[in-house]
Amino acid sequence: MKRTVAAIILIILAWSISAQELPTRVPRYEAGVIIGQPTGLSAKYWVSRLAAFDAALAWSFADNGSFEIHASLLYHLFYIDVDRDTFPVYLGLGPVFYLRDDVAIGARVPIGITYLFEDVPLSLFLEIAPVVEVIPESGFDITGGVGVRVVF
Repeated sequence: MKRTVAAIILIILAWSISAQELPTRVPRYEAGVIIGQPTGLSAKYWVSRLAAFDAALAWSFADNGSFEIHASLLYHLFYIDVDRDTFPVYLGLGPVFYLRDDVAIGARVPIGITYLFEDVPLSLFLEIAPVVEVIPESGFDITGGVGVRVVF
């Protein structure tokens, strides 16, 4: 029941903020790499100034290595403006899948900051993400990394 309520709240939140006008200072698409735990390819799709979808296909070095797929809805809490560049601070929620000897499923809560350049088509980010694994057994981990993405 709690998962259903949380999913409904996230869908309503994403739908309500996706109708907002996307300012020119916020990119629409980003693609690049994340380095840390996990390490791999990373992408971000902005639906508004406040919300974006984030995903990664990466290698996780925990538990003797596994392939990791995660996706999150990120909510940008506030923006710090420095000169013409911007630092959005975000909080998110989404599923994570580990493909190893067995398949593991969990939820991750990324917390981070992005640096959006005004004149350069790049973004930098730093995040930590507590992970609660629920299948096949419960567990807790903290992951995170730094990354760079090309802005489109």
